[in-house]
Order: sequence, then C-alpha cells, then structure tokens
Amino acid sequence: MYNAFFFSIILILSSLLTAQVPTVSTSHGTGVSGYAITLAPQINEKTCLYSQDELESFLCALSPGFIEQEDIDNDSFTFVAFTRFKVNPSHQVNLAYRNEINKWFEDIVTVTTRGYVTAMDTDTITRFFKEVNQIIHEDKFIYTPGLPAANIIIEMEPPGGLRYFDSRIGETSNLKDNMGVRLIFSDSKIDVRPYNTGGGAIVGNLKKIFFTPEEHAFRRNNRFCKVVLINVLDPITRRTLIIHELLHTLGFSGHSPYPGSNLFPYPYRKLENGFKGPIIPSLAARMIEMLYRPEIAPGMNVKEARDLLANLKNANSTSKEEISLYVSQRRKLLTSAKDLLLSRAKQSYDLRMGLYIDLDKLSRELEQLLSEFRNILKTTGQNIELIQRISDTSSMLDRLQIIRAEIIALQFYKKSADENRSFASAKVSAKIKMIRTSIDKELDLLNKLIPLIKAIGVVESKLSSVENPAEIQTLENSVRCILRQEWYLNRINPQFGKN
Repeated sequence: MYNAFFFSIILILSSLLTAQVPTVSTSHGTGVSGYAITLAPQINEKTCLYSQDELESFLCALSPGFIEQEDIDNDSFTFVAFTRFKVNPSHQVNLAYRNEINKWFEDIVTVTTRGYVTAMDTDTITRFFKEVNQIIHEDKFIYTPGLPAANIIIEMEPPGGLRYFDSRIGETSNLKDNMGVRLIFSDSKIDVRPYNTGGGAIVGNLKKIFFTPEEHAFRRNNRFCKVVLINVLDPITRRTLIIHELLHTLGFSGHSPYPGSNLFPYPYRKLENGFKGPIIPSLAARMIEMLYRPEIAPGMNVKEARDLLANLKNANSTSKEEISLYVSQRRKLLTSAKDLLLSRAKQSYDLRMGLYIDLDKLSRELEQLLSEFRNILKTTGQNIELIQRISDTSSMLDRLQIIRAEIIALQFYKKSADENRSFASAKVSAKIKMIRTSIDKELDLLNKLIPLIKAIGVVESKLSSVENPAEIQTLENSVRCILRQEWYLNRINPQFGKN
C-alpha cells in the first residue's frame, strides 16, 4: 500500500533525496537514521545464511503496522514524504512477533489483470511472477490476462479514475488463511473440526475494494486477494508501484524500513536494475526466498520464523537432510503443543461443567424455596410480586437487598402483631396469631434464601472467570495455526518428510 499524499513532488525532488536526507548505509539501499527498535536479533553475518538487514526487512514486512508513515513535517515535507517512517514503541515488538505468517501454499496460483492495463504493465507483471517462480524454484504463479476471477486479481484504473480511494495510489486486500476451527466439547473428549472460512479477506484497511459476483463466488472455495492501482503516468513510479503491491499479494502484509526493498511505505523512484534487468530488487528477492522456504509454514508466527531463519548457517542452500530433520522435529513440537492446548481446554471444560452442575443444583433449590414462599403468600391472600422481583433480578446484591428489606418489614409487622395481640379480643387475637405464624414462615424462608443466593453468586462469579468467549476464540485460533502447519508439513512430506 502506497501513500500518495506527496506523490506530486516525486518527479521534481527525487534527485535531491540522497544528498540531503541523513541516512544509514546498508547493503540493500538505504535505512533511515533513528531506526532503533528492531525485530531481528543480532546475528553473525559471516556464519548466518541471511544478513541483518535482510532478516529485519523480512520480519517488518510480515508485521502490519510495525513500520508506518509519520505525520508530515511541513518544514521539510519533501524529505519526510520519502524517508521518514514511524517505528512503534518497543512494547509493540511482542505484538509484531505474534503476527501469523500467510503465503501461497497452493500448487497453482492463478493471476489475472483487468482494466487499463498497458503493455508495460503486462511486461512488469509477467516478468515479476516469472522471477518469483525462479526464486522459489516452482512454477506456482500463472499469469493469464482477462480471467473473470483468479487467486490474484490486478485491476488498473483508467486515466483520471479515482473510484476507489483518494489518498493512496495502490491498495491490496489481505491474503488470509481459509481454514477455521471449532472445538466441540463433550464429557469424554474434544472434537477438533476444521472448516472452510470462504477465502481471502474481503478488503484491506480502506473497505473500498469492490468485488464482482464472479470474484465472490471464487472466494467461497479459494484463497483470494485483489490489487487496485490508480493510473500513474511516470513509468518508473508505475513499475515500482506495481511491484510494491504484488509483493503484498505474496504474503507481505506490512512494510520494510529499507526503500530498496520496494516495500517502503512511500514510492521509491528507483529501478535497481533499470528497465531491462530483473524486475524484483535483490533485497525483495531474498525476502521472497525466505518466505517460500519449505521450513516457513503458514500458521507460524513472526517470532518462530525469526528464530528459524536467524539460525540457518551460511551456505548456498540448506540441504534436504537438514530440512527433513527440521520438518520431523517441527511435527513433534506441534503435536506436543496441540496436545497441551487441548488438555488445558479439557480441564477448563470440566471445570465449567462442574460449576454448571453446582449452579443447576442451587437454582433448583432456589426455585423450590420460592415456590414454598409463593404458596404461603397465596394462602394468606398476599401479593406475590415479591417472588417475581426476586426471580427477575439477576444480580446477587440486588436480590439480597430485596430480601433484607422484606425481612425488616416483616420483623416490624411481627412486633406490631405481638403488641396488638395482648389488647385484642379472643377472635382478633386468633387472627393475629395466624398472621404471626405466616410471618414466621416467611422469615424462615427468606433467611434460607440469603445463603443460597450468596452461593449462587459465588458459582456465577467463578463461571464468569473461566467462561471467556475471547479465550475460547484465542484457543481455537491457536489450534488452527497448529493444524495449518501440520497440514502444510504433510503436504511437503513426500519431498522432505521423515517417517
């Protein structure tokens, strides 16, 4: 996703950037000074397969929101528009590490274009996916213009078209997993039930990417993402813009702190290899290689990918035997993690069921006492509104308040009855005695209700602490991530698996 707020100054001032902006040199373009909060650990570049900035760029690009544009500085807006970005505070690092990795695991990923597609656009897209296939050593991405629907759709708006958005010159909907998981609990076990969620995300951040009926139908059974680009006349920026958004479609949902990656938040008017050389910059090529390594499984989080890649030894490529060993170890780790999650979930379920049983027992006792109370009130011709108020009130404190107020009132009536009985005639005295007996029964039941309602309140409080829908959702998502990785490892098992 590119911001176009200062796009109009690109052609005029791009030549001034290198000379006037304070930068830190790196092996892949330019990093920005002040960039101190990093995701990559310190590594020994002599022994590690990937360099520090390659790994940093890769991890940031998998973490949406970690690298963001900063508010525009009016005093130096020409440079801010290109080189300044915001790094979230350090507490955001852990949030970034929890981001889930998504990539295309399908054997074939179809790509199509529509709209105002120029010959240069076709050349750029064709060469991009050809180079991606070369990098990952698979003929995975197949570009065919004019399809009604595909896994990746690139829509080019006509000149002057701003139908989708005003402040950005490109937008890509997010590549998401299409596996969902529901955990079905029973007394004896937990059933893990995967299901198809219906494809990729409907939209990115702007909620202004529209889909045709054919695309919606395609989404039901296929993962899907869509790119929309406004018409850009400058050929260099147009090409880098296309490459930027296509990198997002591969699974890089965030941005890189290195402009040379072509995933910098702002347009970078530079072609590393000119118009005739490779389309994909060398840093981006290394990032694609990392993402599509067989060890990087969809469902992993960013931290797991970081730990894996930071420990790969410097070599032309990791041997098949090493990958097979990793796959075998990863499978065992995932199985243990899933068993632990489900075991804890079962314990939580058993605890909840025990509390529900206790609550049911107490609720039946409450209903029995209220029924006795109702009969007493009906027998003496009294209003049963009090019973309804106690039943309708869900708060333990409110129930207790109603009951205590009634006890105070009944004790007052009882005292008055005792005082009046000594002065009353025999007939009136007998009637007062009946009223007093009824009051005693009511007081006895109300005093029994107090500890019972307190006990119900305690059980309900325990239930509220262990029955958290958000926790269940988190648990289901954790299990889903494990299942997705297991599915992926089984998929590559013929090539890298160990029995």
